[in-house]
Amino acid sequence: MQSRIYTYKITFEEVPYYYWGSHKEKRYNEYYMGSPVTHKWCWDFYTPKKQILEFFNTREEANFVENRLIKPVLNDLYCLNENCGGIVSLEMCKRGAKTLVENKLGIHSRTKEQIIKDGNKGRETQKRLGTGVYGLSPEMRTENGKNLGQRNVQTGHIQKLGKEYGKLCYENGLGIFGISEDERKENSSKGGKMSGNEAYKNKTGIHNFTKEKRLEVSSKGGKSSSSQKWKCLVTGYVSTAPGLASYQRKRNIDTSLKVKITL
Repeated sequence: MQSRIYTYKITFEEVPYYYWGSHKEKRYNEYYMGSPVTHKWCWDFYTPKKQILEFFNTREEANFVENRLIKPVLNDLYCLNENCGGIVSLEMCKRGAKTLVENKLGIHSRTKEQIIKDGNKGRETQKRLGTGVYGLSPEMRTENGKNLGQRNVQTGHIQKLGKEYGKLCYENGLGIFGISEDERKENSSKGGKMSGNEAYKNKTGIHNFTKEKRLEVSSKGGKSSSSQKWKCLVTGYVSTAPGLASYQRKRNIDTSLKVKITL
């Protein structure tokens, strides 16, 4: 019998924890119960059970499906997975930050005075090279500032109207507030099942792709998003699309105020 490649799920008899994974056997039907690192204690204290989910021809296919299983539940209370395709969970981020602070690594290895001094050097370099906010003329900075202010006012007005409408619906039992919690859960479940069944039956969306096509699209999408660079029209900051969006939101800058840079 040939060795197999498969995805699996580990559950425990005594507790509701679970763990997703993929495995390539060295020999057929070998004993394998996952490779936990962070939560190995759960395997030691409780009784693990393995359920094989699906077999594959290549390890790449198995890894692709494994990531699809883990990603939606990566930060779930009972999920024991701590990473997914290079993305780490919030728990691992917290532990990493704690380690940096305790061992005075990274930015925590410098004093406040050093950080301020380095920041000033960076601004002087941008000013000298005419990059960042210094790459914009005074007129452009003024215009961008006005546009940002107007957008913030409009956004605040819309949010206020939304809150007032939501309060009105809540007080009068309208819309979603007019049905019980059990009815909302039932409707949500039905809607998800119907859309998923329709997509599967009609072979639309992801169900229209072969496994090879899904792998190809995923690979192209990752390369494309990481190679594209965008520039903030307010500060001149340059990053990838997700990185720039995060940067602008932290500074209350409208995420539409950006331009794609041609490399």
